[in-house]
Amino acid sequence: MFVSWTIPRGQGCSRRSAFTGASGGLVHGGCSSGCGAGRRRAASETPRTGLCMSSTDTSSERKGRASWPLGRFVREAAFFLNPFRRVDSRPDPSSRLVSWAGAGPTTTARKGVVLVAGASGLLGRRVVRQLLQRGYAVRALVRSEERAREAFAEVQVEEAMAASGDAAADSPRLRLVHGDLQQTIPSEAVRGVTAVIGCTGARVGPPDDTPQRDKYAQGVEFHPPQVLEGTPQQVEYAGVERLVQALRAQLPSPPDATLASSGTATVAVMEMNESGSIREHWGAVDDIVMGGVSSSHLEWMPTLRSARFTGQVRTENFGGFASVRTLPFRRPLDLRPYDGFELRVRGDGQRYKFIVRCDERWDGLAYCFSFDTQDAREWPADQWQTVRMPFRQFVPVFRASTRPNEPPLDASSIRTFQLMLSKFEYDGALNPAFTPGRFCLDVQAIGAYRSAPTAAPSPQYIHVSSAGVTRVLRTDEFPDAERQPPAVRLNALLGRLLEWKLAGEDVVRASGIPYVIVRPCALTVEGARGAQTLHIEQGDRLTGQVSRDDLAELLVQCLDEPMLTNKTFEVAYATDKTESVAQRGSLRAVAEQLQSDAETEKRRQYAAFPYVPAAAAGGASSAAEE
Repeated sequence: MFVSWTIPRGQGCSRRSAFTGASGGLVHGGCSSGCGAGRRRAASETPRTGLCMSSTDTSSERKGRASWPLGRFVREAAFFLNPFRRVDSRPDPSSRLVSWAGAGPTTTARKGVVLVAGASGLLGRRVVRQLLQRGYAVRALVRSEERAREAFAEVQVEEAMAASGDAAADSPRLRLVHGDLQQTIPSEAVRGVTAVIGCTGARVGPPDDTPQRDKYAQGVEFHPPQVLEGTPQQVEYAGVERLVQALRAQLPSPPDATLASSGTATVAVMEMNESGSIREHWGAVDDIVMGGVSSSHLEWMPTLRSARFTGQVRTENFGGFASVRTLPFRRPLDLRPYDGFELRVRGDGQRYKFIVRCDERWDGLAYCFSFDTQDAREWPADQWQTVRMPFRQFVPVFRASTRPNEPPLDASSIRTFQLMLSKFEYDGALNPAFTPGRFCLDVQAIGAYRSAPTAAPSPQYIHVSSAGVTRVLRTDEFPDAERQPPAVRLNALLGRLLEWKLAGEDVVRASGIPYVIVRPCALTVEGARGAQTLHIEQGDRLTGQVSRDDLAELLVQCLDEPMLTNKTFEVAYATDKTESVAQRGSLRAVAEQLQSDAETEKRRQYAAFPYVPAAAAGGASSAAEE
């Protein structure tokens, strides 16, 4: 049985230590004084007396100096700074995500098979690699198998197609299917797929480009382009329409939005049920790192099937905090599909902190969330408190001081966990629920939760269009075409390319398939910065650049974000004047602010399709790749 309580906005702190870590900086004990007058603001993180201890040690309230436990300091430091510890002996909470059926971000069976159209193109091949890395099975629709095998030379390609077309797989795999969107799409291309990412596009570029398309790909210098293969009408519109028709009968029907659950799903990333792993993976980081005398440890409680964070917080020697912290994880924990952390605890009425870090530095930036506990002595023995901590409410801190200009918590790179009871909150503020002396917090599990979609299923069709597709039809808003990107300026010379792209978007919108339409700005081949550095907005006014690597990462992330369903947006790198996904908290936070196409299309100032002049039609083509 769980009991849920309202949790205050997350707060936290970190603390300066007295010994040097492997990186050469001061060891970071999770909380720091950060002020010059001695250790006036001791790093503290401790709860009050609870279940396991019935008495309060009044000696912890005495002021003055106490004997410093040098031996314990050495033992605690050696646990974290052991140069002989093997990497494979560190905790690996990400392994639980794989084994947790239907909940983990790398569960192939849940994700099924994704069809990538235009898979051997400059963007498509990057999308394929992203999908394989994230555990998807991939069906690649390509016009040229020779070009595809060159593009995926380092990837093992499965030659045979399963007769059943079963989407389930024990490991990621890639299958090539020869096909052309301008002809009949082979049934094996769409059989058994659960989602589609469309990376097709009319082949456009400088006529004197290299076979590797170096001039077109770099996207920085302008080279006068022309349509090299196909016509925009055939590729951007008719090809998309043919693909949608083939998919409509094959994709699994999405759940009825009216029947969608309003509850949440939780996955346990670290169950506190193994005494050996607790001793091997968790170590104490108390205020002795700055001269204090508090003490704590984490122990296995067989009767409760949980771990107990317990000890004593004393305020002598300007101390006042106790904590336990994990070793750096064997590999980063990627929790992007989730909304926050969840703890199942039995507390003692004090306010604790849950702290995470996104790198392995000892004395580095930390992200903290403060939570209040109820006194479990007042509950039945089988009741636990559920604490939910949204990622966006974690506070970045360094040595007890908040860092408001630092990026928000990066849920894709969680490296350590820490539990703390402290006399202080942060920036000198006191913990309002703190009582010195004995404390106790039982922890049954550390998990991640995700809110169930209430209005939309997950997208099944991710369609790549282009920024600027509506600007040629909004001449009153954009009268100076010379100030617009090349595709807008050259739309007429390129067979009305953007208008046909917009017509293809409308085909997707009318398909009845849950979709996302992504309109990237100028594409480049510069190194990846990460999808978190991208800026997303609506209105088709955005200009800028985005690398194909980062766009590919974003496209794959769209598959797992139901809040993006049936929405269209533009994307480019964030600038000094725009906010990145990271600055806004997460892709979920951005998606929640976007309007659905049902709303934005109502305000369309131009006619619905057909708005492309008939004179633009014509020509023969088979090109359907970028």
